[in-house]
Amino acid sequence: MSEFLQFAIEMWALPGLHPPQFLPKHVKQYLSGALHYLPFAEREATLQKIMQMTSPGGGSLWSIENLQSAMAIIHKIQGLKDTFKMEKLSYLHLIGNNPVPIIFYHAGIHRVPPHITKQCVMLTLEFMGDKEKIDKLTAMQIIFSRVEASEYTTHILNSFESAWLIVDVDRSGNLDLNGLYILMYLLSIIRLDVALPHRLPAQVIEMLLGWRDEDDVNL
Repeated sequence: MSEFLQFAIEMWALPGLHPPQFLPKHVKQYLSGALHYLPFAEREATLQKIMQMTSPGGGSLWSIENLQSAMAIIHKIQGLKDTFKMEKLSYLHLIGNNPVPIIFYHAGIHRVPPHITKQCVMLTLEFMGDKEKIDKLTAMQIIFSRVEASEYTTHILNSFESAWLIVDVDRSGNLDLNGLYILMYLLSIIRLDVALPHRLPAQVIEMLLGWRDEDDVNL
């Protein structure tokens, strides 16, 4: 479980706070990755209940200890598999520990539908052309020129800088093909009304690129 705690800290902990602390909405988004297999309505209700059970209260920031408590509950839920029911949450402490390690399908970065993946891939190839790198200004101009005027445009304008800083980790001012794809992916999930992380660990980047390759094969 320590690996996933580290992911949570790297991606979602508020910058500059020690010990690490988290916004409740970021905690919920992150934990949703461990309950992805539940139907949406059941997942939302379960997450809401778990957060009520482990929250510091009063809308306060979450600590590592709060997050660990929530993950421990989810770990037991995963062990119950198809037998889990919401009413079991009240006596989950009586159930034995799950011998299988906790599983996260994603780390708070949702998997988009294949047609969105296809759009990101096609735009990435179009924008990059025969270049090996694309600079920030060029990428910004091209992306904004292709976004139709809508409420979504405002989200893009507000999020481009944050998304770029997440991907351009060495602050070179340039992205390669994979980097541009990740940028396009991050901008696409804004439509899902989710938050962007503060950082993307290498393993999460590999996961996003793996999803791209899987969808590309199946399209």
